[in-house]
Amino acid sequence: MGEADGRRWSPEFKQRLLNVVRRLFDIKAHGVVASHYTEQTGEIEGQKAKSGRGILPMIYGSAREELPALFQDVLFMEKEGDRRVFQVNPEGVWGPGCRSADGTHTITADFGEFLKLAAEGDKAADRKGSDRKVSGSRR
Repeated sequence: MGEADGRRWSPEFKQRLLNVVRRLFDIKAHGVVASHYTEQTGEIEGQKAKSGRGILPMIYGSAREELPALFQDVLFMEKEGDRRVFQVNPEGVWGPGCRSADGTHTITADFGEFLKLAAEGDKAADRKGSDRKVSGSRR
């Protein structure tokens, strides 16, 4: 039978969970991880107060805040009427965020659509980079 208080295993659980995800990143492929979510309520002692809605994966312990930071992009999926959508960099929410797309977007919950949005962001970044090179070469 299990122990009455499993918290002593929390650090090992976190390390194993994060290790599994890091190993998945070694695979040369796109990866998708899905999770139910929980909303952060109240302030956590010792942390700077956050404003807005906090959305975190429904995972035990401190792994819920560390795990999303490993990912390049964290999308929040919800239902609007009878349509499922991805919220990309939603305003007033901390937790989900994308490094591959600038700005706030609501798109159909289709990874192909998200990859198109990310590609547009890459093209915009390339244009900004080439503008800097041109302006830098004039000096």
